Amino acid sequence: MNRSSLMLIATFMLAGTTISAFGAEVSSCRNRVKETCYNRITPALSKIMNTAKDCKFVKTDDQGRENIAFTHTGAYRLTSVDVKECKVSDYTFQSGSVTDQKVFAGRLFVTISSKRVVMLGRNNELFELMNSSGVSYSNVTSLKVDSQKQTIILSHDNGQKTTLTMGQIQNRIDTNRIDPIARSY
Repeated sequence: MNRSSLMLIATFMLAGTTISAFGAEVSSCRNRVKETCYNRITPALSKIMNTAKDCKFVKTDDQGRENIAFTHTGAYRLTSVDVKECKVSDYTFQSGSVTDQKVFAGRLFVTISSKRVVMLGRNNELFELMNSSGVSYSNVTSLKVDSQKQTIILSHDNGQKTTLTMGQIQNRIDTNRIDPIARSY
């Protein structure tokens, strides 16, 4: 076998590993929901979980609460399950698809292709995050959590960055500078 053939085989083997790891992550999320909410899984929720392309475990507090968020092919839909109370939030984005996701301080933050920011709250409800003036973000391209996990950094398409602490985010929650877009049911 020549070097090119070996590299091609190695590439296919790595691709298979990536697909397996990807599938294992979604299946572990699906299994967690099934083991904790086995008697409350509706056919609709089962279909949602089976069509998910990605998922995130979001530990929301020290009392064992956690949400599991699923994104779907095309990433226009975000579904979250509170595995303690088996409540579901489900939202289809009309203004774009999920482009980035980061877990920060017990919440999932998501950017969508319309450059807005959505937050999955600890209560398993989805909110659009507003800026300090109470206006929707409209130019956020990516998210980053700092290495000490003390802040989340919103990168804007003009090169600027907005750094938020959990205290600042909590202040926005307390002063209604978030817009609810999906409630748990």
